[in-house]
Amino acid sequence: DMPLGTFVGQVVVMDVDADAFSDVEFSIIEGDGEPYFRIDPENGEISTKGVLKREVLKENGDYEIIDKYYLNVRVKDNPHGAHDNHSNYESTVVSIQVKNVNNKGPMFASDSEDLNLDEDLIFGDVVYEATAYDPDSNSVTRYAIQNAMDVENFIIDSESGVVKLQQQLDHETSNFTSFTIIAYDDEFTDRLDLLLVNVYIQDKPDHPLMWIGFTSSIIYITENTGANYTILENLKASGIDGSFIGELRYSLTNEDGSVSGEFYFIENVLDGTISIQTKVNLDREVRDEYILNITAKPFNDNGEIRTLSSLLTIKVEDENDEEPTFTKQRYDFSISEDVAMQGAYVGTVEANDNDLDENGTVVYYILQGSKFSIDPSNGVITVEQALDH
Repeated sequence: DMPLGTFVGQVVVMDVDADAFSDVEFSIIEGDGEPYFRIDPENGEISTKGVLKREVLKENGDYEIIDKYYLNVRVKDNPHGAHDNHSNYESTVVSIQVKNVNNKGPMFASDSEDLNLDEDLIFGDVVYEATAYDPDSNSVTRYAIQNAMDVENFIIDSESGVVKLQQQLDHETSNFTSFTIIAYDDEFTDRLDLLLVNVYIQDKPDHPLMWIGFTSSIIYITENTGANYTILENLKASGIDGSFIGELRYSLTNEDGSVSGEFYFIENVLDGTISIQTKVNLDREVRDEYILNITAKPFNDNGEIRTLSSLLTIKVEDENDEEPTFTKQRYDFSISEDVAMQGAYVGTVEANDNDLDENGTVVYYILQGSKFSIDPSNGVITVEQALDH
């Protein structure tokens, strides 16, 4: 930006000839700096003849940096042909470095940017890095930020241009916000450029889950219902108030986390519900209660707030499917004939039934023999008719 005619430098030569042969003449014969520089033909002083632009704006909006020019300078003696028109020539290359002057400001590559940010980002997460270009080599670019609607959601590092989250985003409150980044010259703060950043907040599974179709934590099932029997159906996890939860992954285990050998679940791909069914026939006499852990968790998400686990107790109810059995395979009793009158006690037989309550009640009766009777409730045998040995 120096004015025309500014002195740049001088080319100096020595000629040992005398008189007219020692006269010399300087000229620029070629070089990319020829349009911008001239040389005094008599003393070799180089000066500017055009305004120098170190930063040249191209058609695409970028700057081309031209910080060095080359001149091919020729000198000849006897320039006026004073002696037989004989001249000697010599040439040299002159390099001219263009010093930078801080006369430009920083610029962004575009006027705006769009960002898609998940609402589950946390405080301090880096969301964007601003980069402005200043063609001046001796300038320092600083950054500032203006948040939309006076909400300080984002902060920026004034030196690096790194933008970080300062407040939690919430898609349900607002799915859009914006901020403006200001890039300015640290020395000349009025030289600046603006970048509008539009932020589209993406919904994520950030709300606690709840069960739909889980009406009771205890289910009663009669034994011997067989395998593949549905004990619970149309069960589904959902976000509170129907909020978005994404793709779910269900699991079914015993209370201790082990794989259940008696139950499994199947998923309905059409509506996303699950049904719990029996793997095997259940026998109450073998086991009368099972406690299962049903878990729903969004796919690839380890956050406890988005994991739903509930215990389901399954009580197996009795069916009258057991036969009574005597405690002994044979009973032997004896009684003296002198006391063997009607009603005399002979002995007691005992049988057990593993069924519960009424299903487990044992009734005794005598198939053959009329001389004895048995109490149907307790198995006590007495004499019905007098005995005579």
